[in-house]
Amino acid sequence: METGVLGEQIPATVTNVNLYNDSGNVTYQKDQTGITFQKGNYTISYQGTLRDDHILLALPEVTSADVHLPTGLDVRNPLIGQYSPGGKVSVDDQGQVSIHWDRTSYVEVRYYDQTRESLLYMFANIWVVVAIVLLTPYLLMRRRKL
Repeated sequence: METGVLGEQIPATVTNVNLYNDSGNVTYQKDQTGITFQKGNYTISYQGTLRDDHILLALPEVTSADVHLPTGLDVRNPLIGQYSPGGKVSVDDQGQVSIHWDRTSYVEVRYYDQTRESLLYMFANIWVVVAIVLLTPYLLMRRRKL
């Protein structure tokens, strides 16, 4: 599901839906808004379009979950990225970021790209320079009074 403007749930459009169990691929019934299958222990994978730099997933019960971000996207800077509690972040050799939760019923990921991180550092540097320029006269005048 995706979140709408008012917080309502909107079915997400996904492709390459695969359902697995211990013995391999499992067949499932597909309709316009979801899939149905027999009760059991399954792994589901699918691909979808990333929008709004935000992934939100509400699971019907506590389970494990993994999110794999494409190369170039990241969540490790706490000022501009985040992931729901309990997630463990890892990065592979190609730079793909993955987040794993052992037991969760809720997954939220706010990710960013390299451009956004560069803009954050540029903005921070500008404000450090402004602070130095504005504080220097004050500190010099205060020092003279002592």
